[in-house]
Amino acid sequence: MFLGSSCKSSFVCLLFISNSFCDSDNGICSCRPYHVQYNDSTCLPPSLLGFGCAVDDQCREKVKNSQCISGLCGCRPNFIPLRRDKCLPVAKVGEYCLNHEQCRLSDKYSHCDWIIPNIYGKCRCPLGYLYRDDERCLPQCPLQTFQCNDGTCLSRSAVCNGKWECPDGSDEARCYKGISCDKHSFQCANGQCFPQFVLCNAVTDCLDGSDEFEAMCAKGEKCPSNGYQCNNGQCRSTAILCSGLDGCGDNSDEERCEVC
Repeated sequence: MFLGSSCKSSFVCLLFISNSFCDSDNGICSCRPYHVQYNDSTCLPPSLLGFGCAVDDQCREKVKNSQCISGLCGCRPNFIPLRRDKCLPVAKVGEYCLNHEQCRLSDKYSHCDWIIPNIYGKCRCPLGYLYRDDERCLPQCPLQTFQCNDGTCLSRSAVCNGKWECPDGSDEARCYKGISCDKHSFQCANGQCFPQFVLCNAVTDCLDGSDEFEAMCAKGEKCPSNGYQCNNGQCRSTAILCSGLDGCGDNSDEERCEVC
């Protein structure tokens, strides 16, 4: 007698096959509800997380997104266990969560901000962290610094200087991909990024000298949009504005300043 054999009563099936019954609709021996067929003569009971198993279906009967791992039921990759009966999926910032670990599957800095304490909440970034367009929480770097893709803060002079200083190399990756510096920076012709105040300050900071090109600084040709163009046409950094010193040579950077 095997699973699929003809039968007239469940007693006959159970004599040969544990956890089986006679399916009266089809007249054959079948596994009991919520049991899994292992072979022609074996029906396995369902199993919870941490309990023994022989096949994945044995775990999935009770716990969605689980599998049989080395003889025990566990959660699939990118799922985390909750009690014995749940495998929780990734929860991104703004999505509902049941514990902190569920949020951290998506972002290591995020946490579950409880709506009902220790019951459920929503994933949030910590205070002082920014939620970026690429759906990550990163610490907020000071204005005049460069933020690596992994969140590390560096001086803007580290960008495109030929040295891999970000742990993920993102300070040099933009040099070869044509990614622009951020709006608060000056980008050299060779791709380096510096704080905006290096523009036309009479000190060469760019390796190619492009922050002090005479045509730009003295004649105002291609003065960057985030720079300042004096009345005499010269190009300067906005850092000279209202500094108390004549940075333009015609005092136009000090004309409309008020002392508070």
